[in-house]
Amino acid sequence: MSKTGKPSISYYHLPEMERPFRAAKSPIFGYLALVLSLGFIILYFPDKPASLIWPYEWIMVTGWTLLGAYFFIQMLRGTYQKKMSSSEEKAL
Repeated sequence: MSKTGKPSISYYHLPEMERPFRAAKSPIFGYLALVLSLGFIILYFPDKPASLIWPYEWIMVTGWTLLGAYFFIQMLRGTYQKKMSSSEEKAL
């Protein structure tokens, strides 16, 4: 189950499968991932060792960020959940 309380897709298709892995209850890995991600982002700022070429590479980064934000908003609205439910009904 995810944090939202909804089971994953594999849970629907393989409910009897043994699931021995349990993630740690500590949020340390999430915070560590956040800090490392911010560190990598800072590397690409101007006057840093791996700075991006203005404006071409920054346009690409902005485009990918906007595309990701679009899909994230669609996910929050439940668009994909609705589509998945209708496709599961068709499969049955």
